[in-house]
Amino acid sequence: MISLFRHPAADKPRVTPIWKHQTMTIETGQIPLRRPHYHLKGRELFFLISRRPQLTLSAAGVDLWNRLDGSATAGDLQQAVPNAVELLAEWWDAGVIEMAEASFAPGRCRVLVVEPHMDDAVLSVGGVMWERRHTHEFTVVSLVGVSNFTSYQKIGRDYFDTTRVSELRCRESELVMRLLGGRHMALAGHDAPLRYQPGDWSLDWFLRNRRSIAAFINHAPVAAEIRTAANGLRELFMTTDAAEIWIPMGVGTSTDHETTRNACLIALAEAAALREMPPVFLYQDVPYAMNFPWHTAQILGALEAAGASLTPRREDVTAAMPSKLRLVSVFASQFKMSYMGPRVERTAGLAAPSPGGAGELLAAIDRVPAGIDFFQLYSGRDEVKRLAARLGVWARRHRGARRITLLCPMGVGRWKEFMESLLERFPDARIDIHLTADGMDETRRFQSPRIRIHPVEPRGAAWLRRILRVMLSTPRPLVVFTGWKFSGVADFIRAAGLPFDAVPAVSVGHLVLAITHVTGRRASQPINSYE
Repeated sequence: MISLFRHPAADKPRVTPIWKHQTMTIETGQIPLRRPHYHLKGRELFFLISRRPQLTLSAAGVDLWNRLDGSATAGDLQQAVPNAVELLAEWWDAGVIEMAEASFAPGRCRVLVVEPHMDDAVLSVGGVMWERRHTHEFTVVSLVGVSNFTSYQKIGRDYFDTTRVSELRCRESELVMRLLGGRHMALAGHDAPLRYQPGDWSLDWFLRNRRSIAAFINHAPVAAEIRTAANGLRELFMTTDAAEIWIPMGVGTSTDHETTRNACLIALAEAAALREMPPVFLYQDVPYAMNFPWHTAQILGALEAAGASLTPRREDVTAAMPSKLRLVSVFASQFKMSYMGPRVERTAGLAAPSPGGAGELLAAIDRVPAGIDFFQLYSGRDEVKRLAARLGVWARRHRGARRITLLCPMGVGRWKEFMESLLERFPDARIDIHLTADGMDETRRFQSPRIRIHPVEPRGAAWLRRILRVMLSTPRPLVVFTGWKFSGVADFIRAAGLPFDAVPAVSVGHLVLAITHVTGRRASQPINSYE
């Protein structure tokens, strides 16, 4: 059985994060490149829509900034602007510019790297890419080329212009790939939030739907979306001249990561039937592998069971970690390094070949299976199986139930599809769903006289009162949705002997998939096998 060997010493975070300690010696042949987030107003540099300047420049600094055209070397600029090298060193340290090599050797080994979003490849294998940049020419292809996500969403700032954000994210990727001497391409795929609701959003709409969006992006992939992605990737694989292809394992619950993995497997299998394919490697998704440490072994084990032969390799990137984290920091529209840096470091510690080091995990796959049940790769597979086992007994006990109660403190995400599935499974029952008030908007997408919605303010105290009220009411069949964070509540419910017949489930999506297993019928949003 393939497993991700864990080093106990690596579980401890570093005392001093290495991303905080880097220095740069400017060489005259290097080319300074602006980070795409900064714009100059008068003498002040601002980060995107921030109202506080990042730096205030001198007159010479303004002159130098305006000369950074992507082709002038540090030596050229030093001749034009006194103290240019000193200013460039200060700007690099402040994180407003990068310093790129002027050229890379021709004839390097070509590697095609597929990533879900514009940052995933560097987060996952940026250390290996940095170490091999002089021997390998990397082309990173982002399946998602259209996005409106930035970290401003985390703090409720109005920054939802899809065109603007997509261009910004492309420029971040292009800058990183220039530092690696490679190229970036973006396909036309839409980020999961934009599949939930296309177009430019308002801040008010986002705040009323943020929980539903979060639920949507963590649901199982949809067969039609996987097929669409596979069609574009098949053309890419049919025409590539790369000597190697790297694809994500799809670790974690992100529907985009799992969709990308599944689509790559379909496209590779179809392309291999028509042409000789180069070696394929799966890379472990970072930082998701830290949060879902069991999922890597599940994925690789399922692939082996389907007929693949896999050779996992822990690449030692200890020496490259400062440079990798610098590359990661270029994606400043997506996260702060105070948040992401320690997570990348800890995940690297878990994948290290030896305790105390840093590593990245890749697995060579000798052939892509001609067919595989994607449910075996799904992050929620084991939870759904356990739920299905409990649900079978529970459903038989309540076959004639007139009312079923659902407690859902999170959004649903696929309201119409999931509610239709529940109504079909319980054709005689009224469904009472106690739903977080900030996940109510999507309920407009589908209504039924058999569904009654009871909003609950999204506060712990409000939910505690509602749960107590439900407990003290007439006993009836009950499903409690816990989310991944509180999935252990299932053990508590079984042990507590509570006065109602409750079934805990991670999400409504898990419940619908479990119903599919119990009834032997395919759910309305299945994870399909491919032939």
